[in-house]
Order: sequence, then C-alpha cells, then structure tokens
Amino acid sequence: MVKTLTRATLVALVAYMAVSMARSGRLDSLFVLSAGPIQVYLGDLLLLAVVLLLLREFVLKDGRRLPTANRRVVFLVFAYCAYQIAVVLPVSVIFHDLEPIAVTRQIEGRLGLILIPFVYLVVLRCVSPRAVVALVNVAAGLLALYAIYSYATVGPLYDSGTRLRELWGGASLLFGFLVLTSLFLARPSLVAYAAAVLGLVGVALTNHRSAYLALLAVGVPLFFHFRRASSRTVVVLFVAVSAAALLVTASPTIRESAYYSLRTMVNPDADNNSRDRVDRSRLGWEYFVAYPLGDYTWNQRYYLVDLAYPFEPHNFVVQILDEQGIVGFALFAAVIVLTVRVAWRNRAADQMSAVMLAYFVFYLGFCLFNTNILNQANVLLFGVAVALILHGNAELEGRDVLGEGTQEPPRPAR
Repeated sequence: MVKTLTRATLVALVAYMAVSMARSGRLDSLFVLSAGPIQVYLGDLLLLAVVLLLLREFVLKDGRRLPTANRRVVFLVFAYCAYQIAVVLPVSVIFHDLEPIAVTRQIEGRLGLILIPFVYLVVLRCVSPRAVVALVNVAAGLLALYAIYSYATVGPLYDSGTRLRELWGGASLLFGFLVLTSLFLARPSLVAYAAAVLGLVGVALTNHRSAYLALLAVGVPLFFHFRRASSRTVVVLFVAVSAAALLVTASPTIRESAYYSLRTMVNPDADNNSRDRVDRSRLGWEYFVAYPLGDYTWNQRYYLVDLAYPFEPHNFVVQILDEQGIVGFALFAAVIVLTVRVAWRNRAADQMSAVMLAYFVFYLGFCLFNTNILNQANVLLFGVAVALILHGNAELEGRDVLGEGTQEPPRPAR
C-alpha cells in the first residue's frame, strides 16, 4: 500500500511539473480549495503527501545507515527547512505583524527542497533510479510534443514581442534532463537518440539563452568523459548535427529566433533584457551588503532603490542572498558543495553520478541567469538529481539502500 502511494505521489509530482511548465507555472489556478481565509492549492497537497511519507519513514526507524556524506546532505536539507519554519515564519509574524498564511505561501517554494530526502529515502526504496529517470523523460517528451503541436497549430508565440518562446522558460530544465540522460545514460538505441533530438527541439522552442549556454558548458565535458565509447561519440555528433539541420530548415521563425539567442547569449550589452539582468544583479548585491541577515518575507524588497518592475534578480546566487540572507544562503550553498563533491568523486565509477553531476551543473548554470532555482514547478528536478547522486554514493560505499540487509559490492569503474 505504501509503495503504491509513493509511486502515485512521484507520478503526480512529475505530472504537476510538466503541466505547470506547459501552462507557464499557473497550474494552481485550476485547482483551489478554500476554507475561510485559507486557500489550498494542488502543489500544497502534493507537498503534504511528501511530508507525510517522509514522516512515516522516520517513525519506522528501520535502522538504515547512510554514508557520512549522504547523511550530511540530508541533515543540511532539514536544517534549511527548519530555519524557514522555526525562524523566518515566527519572526515575520511576531516582529513584522505579517499574516502566517501569507508568510507560509512565500516560503513554500523554499520548502520544496524537502524533495531531496523524499526521493532519496522514500522513492528509491520502491522505484529504481533508471525508472525515475524514465518517468521524467516521458514527461519531457510529452511536453516537447505539446510544444511542437502548439507551434504547428497556434503558430509561434513570442516573449515581449521579440523572441520565440513557445513554453515558459523553466521548461528548458526538463528538456535539458531529457537530452543529457538520453545521450549519455540510456542504452544506445534509436529510441534514445530520437528522444535526444526531441529534447533539443524542445530547448529550441523554449528558446532560452541560458539553456543553450548551460547545455554547451556541460555537454562538452560529458562528451569527453565518455570518449572511450566511440560509437556513442559518433552518434552524439550525428544527433546534434541532425537536430541543428532540422531546426534550421523547419521554420524561418525558429531559425531567426534561435540565431538571435545564440548571438546574444554571452553579450550583456546585446539587448535591453540582458542589460537589465546585469543591473539587477548589481543592485541586488548592494541590497544584500546593506541587509545581510534580512529576508524578503520581512522587508518585501530586493533593492535599495525603487524600480518600475521590482521583481527578483535573475541570478540565483544574488536572489537567494537577497531573499534569505546569509544563513539561508549558507545552508543552501552547503547542499550544493557537498553534492558536487560526492558526484565528482564517484564520476568515474558510476555512470549515473557522472550524468547527474552534469545535469546538476546544467540546472545551476541555467539558474545563474534566471529565477527558477527553487521554483515550485521545477524544483523536483533539483531533488531528483541530488537524490540519484546520493543513491549512487550509497551503492559505491557498499550500503544497501533498501535497508541493512545484504550489501552490494562497489561497481567497477567504467
């Protein structure tokens, strides 16, 4: 029964993520339960299910031992969430006279980090790592097909009247997952390479400069990491060239828009949007220097000056420093550093760790110029990448991730 609920929750989370990306993150507007001043959204119910399944895991206390590095990451995630609940929430209510419901709504996206221990400690007990990857890739493939269908039937959609943007920008994170896992993790097959092409088409239709840059930054090192697999290398090049040719010839709109994005992605003076992001990062840093312990829920500000459009800086480092102060940033940064350290150590011995490390860097690289780092629509991808890295580390250290039963020997280096 519990395994069925766990699998159902995972499927619901993946579906919620994909549909949210198709609807530009506005899925919650379709499902709202009201109880007086309290409004409960679909995302709230899914997060509640995650918490309840995690609580059951800790109540059972099955004696499972975690590797030291894994235990530290899990501890930091819980410390981060506890800080939001035990410090940010009461300070906001007691000292700043804010409504508890409003504060909870603001910090809810941060609590999405609880998906890391959920996937690692609960989901991977009844679902294999490759099955989790396959489920996410099915959602990515369906979303790419939806984008193609929308482009073919409705026509090209534009962001601010300049760039093609058939989907919300955060969808690039899902398509990047599909591309990297299909090329470097899945067994070589026509289906795998077709999925990679579909992912690249999805990236082009989403048309985000950060995605192109991040995919290139992690794709090249990963390509050389698997250089011994000569057949895979040849097919990877064929897939990339085929996808590029398909996009160039399919539509003048796609060609011109993608070319514009590629031409301007490394030039901060290329257009007003790029300059605005650079300026917001600078202003956000100045705000953090002035209020290093502040929190957005208390101050409702990102900058010392008033801007016409006061949305957050499009840089996850400055954004978290602004939103959560040095304490929240330190806990979050520690999770990142420990995860990268574990994956880097295991990259040669575990294929999953190598690919998830590449995707983890892709995720962070994309968010370095965007606001998607803890967005409720895509934070599951962050949790899946970290959880699979921790799972691989447990296997390599000879731990049985399903309990303290038989131990599996470490895998040989590939």
